Amino acid sequence: MKGTGRRVLVAMSGGVDSSAAVYLLREQGYDCVGATMELYGTPAETLEDARAAAERMGIPHHVLPLCREFEERVNQVADKARELAGELRRKVTPEELSQETGLSGKAIRDAMRLSGFKIEDIETDSKA
Repeated sequence: MKGTGRRVLVAMSGGVDSSAAVYLLREQGYDCVGATMELYGTPAETLEDARAAAERMGIPHHVLPLCREFEERVNQVADKARELAGELRRKVTPEELSQETGLSGKAIRDAMRLSGFKIEDIETDSKA
């Protein structure tokens, strides 16, 4: 089928889903270009599978080396999460939550434990 001049970038893993997406888009007249993100831990086999799938379908394929950018973004998110967790530990005690919500202190403590909070750390910080 001749393309319509509409071009779409398809994220490709080399698997059935991305290959099916290319097939369906081409059936609708789109010109497809395949791309695979290379991140830390991306197996070479995945990159080769995506390249081979694109070649079989007759579309261009590009590998996007995003290791550095991905690591920077993940570190930014992790730093922000640590910062927010630290603020939460300093500012909110089970007793304060109990007063604000009307729930019992035991219910708050149980919920915090189930959520992975270390109650002992929070209580120590709030006494300081």
